[in-house]
Amino acid sequence: MALKVLGAGFPLVVRAVLAMSRERVLIGIPADGPARREPNAPSNAVIGYVMETGSPAHNIPARQFLVPGLRDAQPAAVSILKQAAVNALKDVAALKTTASNGGAVAQGLEAVGVVGRDAVRAKIDSGPFKALAPRTIAGRQARGNSSTDPLKDTLQLQQAVTYRVEKK
Repeated sequence: MALKVLGAGFPLVVRAVLAMSRERVLIGIPADGPARREPNAPSNAVIGYVMETGSPAHNIPARQFLVPGLRDAQPAAVSILKQAAVNALKDVAALKTTASNGGAVAQGLEAVGVVGRDAVRAKIDSGPFKALAPRTIAGRQARGNSSTDPLKDTLQLQQAVTYRVEKK
């Protein structure tokens, strides 16, 4: 079976489809993100990894926030990406050309990044997480912090959750 290309708009459709597949959105805590305020402290990316997976060697249970937060965001992200694809193809149908008809796609990826970032931050707020050890709570109190929320000591981890849209 041979493929027949009909109509002058076909190259624009191909460009729009390619634009949708050339970029991706990454949501999490980048290794090259802002440094922590405490001197010689591990990065937020390292702390996030340890919180997500746990560290039996240091008696730290897993307190998963990233994967569950992204899972919570998935229905909204799928809806946003579907609409971005429809909008990109509508632009093509109207013979509107942007930089490779990626305008709607770029807007969709940015929106997915915001939704994912916010869902992960919300998961840090809502948990549920295994309670802190009494020793950890005592250490916080000695520093003047009365919070007993497991992932919210200085709030730097939560603030480090971000997103990036980048080329694949």
